[in-house]
Amino acid sequence: MHHVRALLAGARRSGIDTVPLLQEAQIPPLLLGDDRARVTPAQFARLFRALYRITQDEFLALGQVPSRPGTFAMMCNASLGCRDLGAAMERAAAFYGLFPGGPELALEVVGSEAWFAVRDDFARDEDRFLTECVLAIWHRLSSWLVGRRIPLAHAAFRYAPPPHRGSPTSPRATRSRDRTGRPR
Repeated sequence: MHHVRALLAGARRSGIDTVPLLQEAQIPPLLLGDDRARVTPAQFARLFRALYRITQDEFLALGQVPSRPGTFAMMCNASLGCRDLGAAMERAAAFYGLFPGGPELALEVVGSEAWFAVRDDFARDEDRFLTECVLAIWHRLSSWLVGRRIPLAHAAFRYAPPPHRGSPTSPRATRSRDRTGRPR
């Protein structure tokens, strides 16, 4: 339930009534109070889409400033046709650097490993949902750009593991934080 509450945090801070969003997603609002409760991927996706529609913000009201719908798609278009994945990721990071309040992203190559860094604190993202979403989305984008799945060797975060770490429903990256706190 942590991720549902985290997803709704920006909307709540923005004064949006979240009950109709939960109802649209077929999630009983009372479940929010039960840490053991679970939602299906379909329910979560419906909630995500409803929130996106109501906020008109690709960051779901969790960023410092909204990211207008279509920004990510345009960044993808700008990155297509680059000579390699590194150039595409650098172009994508530069694209977001054009927007005040956009995520600060960087590609770091050390030896045979590449690190994709999300350097933002996303101050409004107290539950780190946006931070972890950005990381997951960009990992999948990288795989899509090269036409094959890129294995994720590890993930490092500048903050302590969340309370839901290790939960069977938490993302793999939050269950296996072997480098939490590593400066990146």
